[in-house]
Order: sequence, then structure tokens, then C-alpha cells
Amino acid sequence: MQVFVEGQDNQLEHDYNLDRLDALELTRSNSLQWNEECRGESLLTLIDDGNCVVIKGLKNKIKLDYSEFLQLLIILAAHNTTKIEFRESKLIKKL
Repeated sequence: MQVFVEGQDNQLEHDYNLDRLDALELTRSNSLQWNEECRGESLLTLIDDGNCVVIKGLKNKIKLDYSEFLQLLIILAAHNTTKIEFRESKLIKKL
């Protein structure tokens, strides 16, 4: 899944990849808009272990119970003024 974040003057400012394996991982895309050394860099990982949610990649790892996670999500969504788009690529034909 790709995540696009709009910058000033409605130009796409960031292009990230969001992959769901055992966890949800946010990485910088391989787009030329990133410096070469930053491309593909892992930024944050969200792990749901069945009991709580753990966010890794920050200076300090955050461990939240589900109620705290929902509260954080609500306050971040309320504060957000940036347009964010989530897109998925679909396979059209396999040869």
C-alpha cells in the first residue's frame, strides 16, 4: 500500500510504503524525491501482539493498551490538517 502526503500548494511532498506482514511497517519509498541514502528506510513499525499495540522506530518504543491506542489515534486525527491518501496497487494481469 502506498501513502501519499500532500504538502503546500497541493503538491505531493512525501511518498511512503506501508506494508502489512506480521506488523504494519512504514518505510520511505524508493522514489527519486528521497535522497538515495534514505530510500527504502524503515521509519516506524506498529505491532499488535493481541494484548497491546507496540510502536517501534521512535526514540523510545511506545507500548499502548487498545484504549490508549484509540485515544492517541483520535487526538492525532483531530489535530491533522494534512491530506493523506492510501492507495493499493492491483494486479491487472499475470503472465
